[in-house]
Amino acid sequence: MAERRYLITGAASGIGAACCRLLAGPGTAIALHTRIMFGKGVHGLD
Repeated sequence: MAERRYLITGAASGIGAACCRLLAGPGTAIALHTRIMFGKGVHGLD
């Protein structure tokens, strides 16, 4: 089970995406939320 849990809004770009990358790691569960539909010309998170 994850030791740390985060909900990140605006996760598709900018500060939200940066937070995802910063917080990601072993023992961490991250729930992402974005209004952007992934598909046409929009790349998923790395």
